Amino acid sequence: MTGAVAVVLLPSDRFGSWHSAAIIFAGPPGLFAALLGVAGLAREKPVDRISAAIGAAMLGVAAIDFILYVSFISGTGPMIVAILEKVALILLLSWMVAISIRVIRLR
Repeated sequence: MTGAVAVVLLPSDRFGSWHSAAIIFAGPPGLFAALLGVAGLAREKPVDRISAAIGAAMLGVAAIDFILYVSFISGTGPMIVAILEKVALILLLSWMVAISIRVIRLR
């Protein structure tokens, strides 16, 4: 969580190398947490296929984006990183909405 907050508080236009370090620090634990969430949804009975699929798509896009970002800051990655960030965010918000709807329906 500290790394995620640091990413927001250290914008890349003002704190370039610190922002990159925060992303590298926060990325793996965040991806692992998302993986656990997706795995938990996939194992739930009955399976919430929509939430699990959206979460898996978000996790895949975020993982690819993280890998491309690391290669980008080392000087070899493509500029598609900014686009993938937006796609991952839209998928993350969709995942949260799907899970919220499921929780509301269970009550």
